[in-house]
Amino acid sequence: MFYLNAGGVVVQLCDSHRKSWYRQMSDSINAQCEGFDKNILEQTPDVIISDYNSLDEIDKQEAVSQSYSIREGIFVDATKGIAYRYNSSKQLEYWHDMSHEFSIPFLLQLLFLSRDCSFVHSAGITYNGKAYIFPAFGGVGKTLLISELMKHEGVKLLGDDLTIIDANGFARSYARPLCLYEHHRDAFSDTFKKLKIRYFGPTIFWKILRRLYMFFKYKLNISIPHLGPYMGINSDYVLVSPDKIYGANKIEKGKVLVGKIIVLRRKAEAVSVQVNPFELDELIRFSSNVTIHEWKPFIPGLIAAGALLGCEFPDYINNTRININSAFEKCSNISVLDIPEIINLEDYFGTVKKIIGIQ
Repeated sequence: MFYLNAGGVVVQLCDSHRKSWYRQMSDSINAQCEGFDKNILEQTPDVIISDYNSLDEIDKQEAVSQSYSIREGIFVDATKGIAYRYNSSKQLEYWHDMSHEFSIPFLLQLLFLSRDCSFVHSAGITYNGKAYIFPAFGGVGKTLLISELMKHEGVKLLGDDLTIIDANGFARSYARPLCLYEHHRDAFSDTFKKLKIRYFGPTIFWKILRRLYMFFKYKLNISIPHLGPYMGINSDYVLVSPDKIYGANKIEKGKVLVGKIIVLRRKAEAVSVQVNPFELDELIRFSSNVTIHEWKPFIPGLIAAGALLGCEFPDYINNTRININSAFEKCSNISVLDIPEIINLEDYFGTVKKIIGIQ
């Protein structure tokens, strides 16, 4: 059993008689939460993660045969091997069997929705006592933008992909590891050199080696040398915690009022980076949708949970919109950055820095 602090949320991983399950879950959590505080003493957790197999001891009330069931108020998705409920102490309990995607941010979002908070799929920084949020779909250039802004004195990181906001209009950091791809090599050249990140094209050989590595480690509990931070072997990117890139003092630790919101959007017809006004209702619709889209594999199960558990389970889609609306309506400084398909980085970075007031 261990505890960690992920974005201000205490997460507990429970022991299991399946040692391979515990080892694999531990590795997954450590990879997703590198840089977060894992040395906290035993605390009352907000999120409790347990082995899905432990649910076998609880009688089930069939709801949808072979798909969904309810067990003592626990929503069970048998097709994905996951289950969850909010207990009487308002903790989120979650069961997982490792046959489906496991996402710490997804769990945190479920918790946030019951506490008038939400993630926003966005990059975010703080500067001169204000938070600057950049909602966007993936692939627009959030990580590249952050790499440039973080070079400046007084800029601190909220996140390169997810930012936490609350109903009072404040933002706080979720500085999870950055996904660095080969195309980020120039922007993060020092990091690539320091960590000796290499790129090897994906091949059958690496897939076989990866499967053998997982078999020996998780099934047989035999330690073998780690494959290293190499793209193409583990995946097409490597995970690097922000404190390794920028230093711990460059990560925002407090809650900061949102000062400006700049939507990042690709426009096929744009020939240069353009700043345009954006209405609040447009912002809420865009930001909510890109955030909801972030965990799209889980949405069918969440909708089923809402139907079967009713008001006992927050409406994932509706509550995301409500919480983002409550946070963003406090900010009157809203705009959209329309970016051409082929980005001139100097134009892109210069325009954003002008909006923020960075010299």
